[in-house]
Amino acid sequence: MSERVVRSYNANGMETSDDGEWHRIVSEMHYVLAEFLAAKSLIVESQDVSRRPGLVIWHSQLTEHGKAFDKSLAIDRWMQSFDQGKRESPITADGLERRWRKFIKQQMH
Repeated sequence: MSERVVRSYNANGMETSDDGEWHRIVSEMHYVLAEFLAAKSLIVESQDVSRRPGLVIWHSQLTEHGKAFDKSLAIDRWMQSFDQGKRESPITADGLERRWRKFIKQQMH
């Protein structure tokens, strides 16, 4: 993500200087994801998921269920959902929860 060029646009579609909003949104998404993974025991217990600038979660730090959930692309789809339209509501784990329930249901069959 550090290679991504960030552009911000005003209501008229004209490019404006970036105010840091994109970075705040991405950080919040990753904090919510880390907290979700910890709450569902999808990450090793020793992993600190506190909200901090240096938060990094490696695939190897996920449990077997966490790795399978990640490989199902559910997390990617949840993150992509934030690219559509303007964010006016707070970022929550609701979409992750729906995808998790669907994932678990598929695993049982």
